[in-house]
Amino acid sequence: MIESGTPEALGQAAMSYLEFVASAISTSFDLSHLPQKRQQSTWMVPSGPTGYSSQLFERDVLTVESINFSYQIGILHKGSKEQTELQQALVACGVRMEETYYGFLVPLFASWTDHLVGGKTVDDAIGAATNDLMLAVFADGVESISKYILNGVTLDGHNMKLDNEVVLRPITDEELWEMGTSDILLQGMHFPPYLFSTSNILEIKIRHGVNANQEVTNRLASLGENALALLCMGNPGGFECRHWGNTRNFGMGSLGRSTFGGDGRRFRRSSLGTRLDMEAVSRIRSAWPRFQRIMNQDDHFLRLPARRLVDGLQRTRDDDAVLDFSIALETLLTSGSRSELSYRFSLRGAMVLGWESGDRTKEFKALQSFYDVRSSIIHGDQRHKPNEIREARDYGEGVLRSAWWWFFNVNNDVLSRVTEMIDARILIKE
Repeated sequence: MIESGTPEALGQAAMSYLEFVASAISTSFDLSHLPQKRQQSTWMVPSGPTGYSSQLFERDVLTVESINFSYQIGILHKGSKEQTELQQALVACGVRMEETYYGFLVPLFASWTDHLVGGKTVDDAIGAATNDLMLAVFADGVESISKYILNGVTLDGHNMKLDNEVVLRPITDEELWEMGTSDILLQGMHFPPYLFSTSNILEIKIRHGVNANQEVTNRLASLGENALALLCMGNPGGFECRHWGNTRNFGMGSLGRSTFGGDGRRFRRSSLGTRLDMEAVSRIRSAWPRFQRIMNQDDHFLRLPARRLVDGLQRTRDDDAVLDFSIALETLLTSGSRSELSYRFSLRGAMVLGWESGDRTKEFKALQSFYDVRSSIIHGDQRHKPNEIREARDYGEGVLRSAWWWFFNVNNDVLSRVTEMIDARILIKE
């Protein structure tokens, strides 16, 4: 007799259940010749040297929609001895009973039909789907995936892999079909205006156990936000992104794609277009481990400036962006100062920007002018014209990015020590 709670017991229960399901389904459907449907999808394609236009695409694809409906209404909802035995086998393996129905029975059937669509025979698909279930339950084989559509980013190379969980890569043909399908339009998602044949996908994929739920959702969000922030820090070009959503193959939340905060975001007011050459990719990839640690540490002095840069890049108003950038720079440059903030801000900033070489006097004056604009915005002074505030915005963004990387590369996690080093260098130069 097979002991309950073992891979053998679960595998036997899953096989028996799927064989029962296949037998019941085959009375109404020819599983060796799946039906087809006409799929329509829309995405943006090049229409000239710089332009894009929306284009509708169509193709015939195999479909299991009617089979799935028949399964849920005619088999799953009615229940069976095989279904009860599989649920009990899952509970013996540590799965909560309330999650067995939608978290495992429905995804198991979906896995089986996916293998059928992929060309496997009925029996081979049963074996493959059973193996998928076994991996999820016994080998931390649940996959939670979060995807962001990015436009305005050009990769020199096929992808930028930050680690085993996070990768930036070109969009695939199947993703274009999936994300641009008319089914999505009917749901009111309106993705095609954000969907281009040249889009890239920021994909976060986490493998975990069956009972890891909210912590995985939080980690997906954290990794996504950190990766987007690093892209903002790592290049001066702008880009747009839209969260496509989260998916999970088994466990709670595995019924389909769930979208949180699906509105598009634009990182930079103008000049969209970021080319990540091999040097930039190498820089971002090497910075990723420490960058994550910084962004996940609430009291690290580099966290707020990075967040403020990201916030400023998304601002519609120039004066709001100037304040974001100035707050970030003040965090880095005025530590330990209670008076003469403008002077200290400009003096330390000029030293950082011209650490090895450069015209520190020019940088000092430019920083003082930037600080003056910042002060006039805070105090409601109207003496600066809109174009001056716009110039201050562009200058502040560039200076903040340069200063942030300088502090990052010093590789010291204590701001006061870095400040002492800057002040000592100022005394030497004077």
